[in-house]
Amino acid sequence: ADLFSRHPAVRFIFHPYTLETKDLPVNVPLPPLQRFPFPKLLLRNTIATPCVVMAREPVMRFNEAMRYMEDYDLWLQAAAQYELYRFPLPLTRLGRPVLSKGGQSSDRLAMRRGERTAYRNLAARQPKYRLLLPLLTGLSWLKHFWKQATT
Repeated sequence: ADLFSRHPAVRFIFHPYTLETKDLPVNVPLPPLQRFPFPKLLLRNTIATPCVVMAREPVMRFNEAMRYMEDYDLWLQAAAQYELYRFPLPLTRLGRPVLSKGGQSSDRLAMRRGERTAYRNLAARQPKYRLLLPLLTGLSWLKHFWKQATT
């Protein structure tokens, strides 16, 4: 049966990824879905795009005006309206780590700008988050400079 029809409150599910080349788990007992707290997502985007399943309704789309962090913008949009659920088993194998060299996400400054745009979009869509905007913007800059100092 369809997971979304069995769990009508669930609209957004994600799972971890793996970089290992061994086979992904097959025929194992399925662990329960875990609620993923919205504040945790506000602090850091831990969701890889290939690891997301969203229900067809309501229709949410990537912001095509954004070049960086458009996925994070969509996750924040979904999380502001619905509970996020995490399935604890890795079901996706990626060829390289997220944010590694060789991809668009390796431009860290552009990624942080996109993150701040996602925060502004969240505040525009959900006015209750406007008060958090200065804090989130500052956190974004702090993460950028911290990463620069540690690499």
